[in-house]
Amino acid sequence: MASSITYNTRQSGRLRTRFEFDAAGGTTPWLPVRDYEVSVIVKPATGTMRAEYTWSPEEVVMLDNANGTSLAVAKAWAAGDANAVAVDQEVKRISAVRFVATAAGIAEVAY
Repeated sequence: MASSITYNTRQSGRLRTRFEFDAAGGTTPWLPVRDYEVSVIVKPATGTMRAEYTWSPEEVVMLDNANGTSLAVAKAWAAGDANAVAVDQEVKRISAVRFVATAAGIAEVAY
């Protein structure tokens, strides 16, 4: 498996989820965040990582996750493909977030 959720908790009133990528990298499933303000961070061990957001309806996002399709319109975060620790704080009113990695690394989202 290229990525897995290794931490999922509520802290200080916010949900926090951590994804870990193995050496193969990959793309996580969409994580619905339901219009919350979202903070994301990536920490690539090697290669590059980025966060992608969508404003597509939740039904479209969930279909993508279930069927492996790419119907949701994805927008890469402002940092682009990061090769070092990068943070994007308080992105507002998105419907879901996912992470893309070319190799091993860690990505976290709080909402």
